[in-house]
Amino acid sequence: MRRPISWIMFSTAILAIFGTSMLAGCGGTGDDGGGDGPPEVSGMLRKVSSASELENSLKSSLPAVLSVAPPLPTVPAAGGVGGVLDYTSTYTAEAGVDEFDHVRYDGSYLYVGPYAWADTQVARTIRILRTNPAAGTATQVSSIPVEARRQLHGFYVSDGRLVMFTSAINYLPYFDFGFAPFPWGPTELEVHVYDVADPAHPSRILHAKLDGALVATRRLDDRIYLVSRYSPFIPVDASGRSLLASMSLAELLPKRTVGSDRQPLVAPSDCYVTNTGDAQGYPVLTTITSFSMQNPTSFVSTCYNEQVNGIYVSPTALYVSQPILAASASGGSTRIHKFSLTSATPAYAGSVEVQGQLWLGGNEDFRMNEYQGMLRVVTTEHTNNLADQEDHHLFIVRPKSGALALEVVSRLPNDARPEELGKPNEALYGVRFANDRAYLVTFRRVDPLYVLDLSRPTDPRIAGTLEIPGFSDFLHPVTRDLLLGLGIDGGAVKLELFDVSSLEHPQSRGLITLGQMGSYSEAMWERHAFTWLPSDSVDRVAIPLTTYPQVSFGFPQTALHQFEILGKQTAGSASLQAAGIVALPTREDASSYDSAARSYLHGDTVYFVRGDEVWSTSWFAPSQVQGPF
Repeated sequence: MRRPISWIMFSTAILAIFGTSMLAGCGGTGDDGGGDGPPEVSGMLRKVSSASELENSLKSSLPAVLSVAPPLPTVPAAGGVGGVLDYTSTYTAEAGVDEFDHVRYDGSYLYVGPYAWADTQVARTIRILRTNPAAGTATQVSSIPVEARRQLHGFYVSDGRLVMFTSAINYLPYFDFGFAPFPWGPTELEVHVYDVADPAHPSRILHAKLDGALVATRRLDDRIYLVSRYSPFIPVDASGRSLLASMSLAELLPKRTVGSDRQPLVAPSDCYVTNTGDAQGYPVLTTITSFSMQNPTSFVSTCYNEQVNGIYVSPTALYVSQPILAASASGGSTRIHKFSLTSATPAYAGSVEVQGQLWLGGNEDFRMNEYQGMLRVVTTEHTNNLADQEDHHLFIVRPKSGALALEVVSRLPNDARPEELGKPNEALYGVRFANDRAYLVTFRRVDPLYVLDLSRPTDPRIAGTLEIPGFSDFLHPVTRDLLLGLGIDGGAVKLELFDVSSLEHPQSRGLITLGQMGSYSEAMWERHAFTWLPSDSVDRVAIPLTTYPQVSFGFPQTALHQFEILGKQTAGSASLQAAGIVALPTREDASSYDSAARSYLHGDTVYFVRGDEVWSTSWFAPSQVQGPF
């Protein structure tokens, strides 16, 4: 998988330097890989009994981190496709659960914001363009400013509202590694809500500043759920001594600021504290905040005193995950907390700790899924066995009767079904749950596609496997009997259609290889770059492909590749075929690499967004490109 190399190297270096010190301040370690895994604990979180309990928890955990921190200067406050439509919107991990992005389309207007990694030294804008699919055009009607020195994380557009999230620093990539922002880093998140009922005349109706670093956010209908993490700012006196002991709880809790009104983001009575052996807690607060898009001034929040790496949201629940690293180089576990979303304020509904680690972010979010009230999780455990350094586990978890806890119903492998998920030393790539099935791809030299039968949650099984060259990073269920895989084969990108109508005997119905050695598609790790328009007859798929020139020097170029899935009604005769390439004029500059790619299909019109430019073409004549708009 190809990702921006700069932050991978940086975050890996940070982990190597500070990982041990951070763990020392986090309290508690995971399973060492032996035995039956982490012990079951009923209610890993509990409501605080008093405000002083929360204060004591924070004050007892912060010194361990402060011991490895530099002196703290005074930092001033900073100034899937749902339903049947003839156009595509943002591809999401869960139907009915929206995800923000820097480009959105509602069937009438395109909202094009600057990529999250764009230069923040200058002011930029979210461009609003009215589309005319019949003519294949787009016309800018207005724009929304994005302040200089602010990263745009993403935004939602729904029912005449646009909700945008910005901050002075972007921590999001580091959460893929379970990286905890240090308390001396700037952590202020800004929420901007605009009335875009008339897109030609947008008006801002709310600008709120929230203390904390953004972890993730989701939208359920009118309600936005925002998960953030906060480390209190601890001042020092002239001699460099921490003034933590003299601080009040109000000074330690995150705040929200609207205009000149500065209020606590969360009330102590709405917080939870660790209820396990690591009673010291953590030097951060994780806060789950929700608000209405139509009435955004009413924020409700709950918090708990542990870290968070990533989230999964179903239509009724929010799950937060936290890798628990083992003291040794192997083992480790993942702690998962469930919060019910049946009311405006998220309510704690139980926890579980499972063997192995779960790193969420990008397409790795597909490793968690809720179905019929049960949570399914796929983790990876790193062992000290050189002959097999990676073990992959499936867990099926349900609420425990009579307790605020989650319990493991079943797992794979187990004593009755000992076959491993993956051959020795095979890494885990694509994972996708689809109702009572799961698909996993592991890889070392060949691509074993595993088909799991989860129809009996108490007895999951490996139903069948298929070994083929290469691997798939991203898996998309076309129908119950067809699965599309996107990945790498021999250094080039491949798109492959799988027939899973027979669980015991999955088959390939054809593959298409794209580009050459070093090529990649952003959709391999970013699902929002994958475009799918289903129909009763032919499904359309579009993905960006970046290739490098066949010379020593030159900038990479990105084109949009179109595909069609034919005969999907009968899996045995279904096929995948190329349907053209949308190639933009050659750009010999770095922006052709830095800009993310998005595409939207509206009827037979294709809109291809690169950076802040919009291009269009017809599905049937992809070489005839119009734009940029």
